[in-house]
Amino acid sequence: MQKIFLGLILLLGMYLGLHAEVSMHATPIPEQPIVRPPIDPERPIRPRPIIRPALLSGRHYHNYYDTVSDSNCDDYIEMLKEKDEKIAALLEENARLKEEAQTGLQKRLKEEYDKELKKFDNRHKSKHE
Repeated sequence: MQKIFLGLILLLGMYLGLHAEVSMHATPIPEQPIVRPPIDPERPIRPRPIIRPALLSGRHYHNYYDTVSDSNCDDYIEMLKEKDEKIAALLEENARLKEEAQTGLQKRLKEEYDKELKKFDNRHKSKHE
């Protein structure tokens, strides 16, 4: 009896739930004025000052800026060549160290592999004997 009553309640609930009319309306949002802080007339808004770089290259004579135009690029070219040589030497050393590390790792892994293979062979032989 309880099962039949429960079934009827479920059917009635499903029927009412499926045949219900639903309508939605957006509620109008009242317009709110934009509130801006009052401008203090005693303190006028001034633009920020332009900050110029403090370090300028060249010679400075009594607030006049005179650039050095008699510089020679040969010194800089020599410096760049020296730096290139140092970089090439460091790259070669880096490659050599990587190769040494790789060979050391290969040797260590080969030894571990041989050791484990020997353990496996010994265990396999002892089972069959």
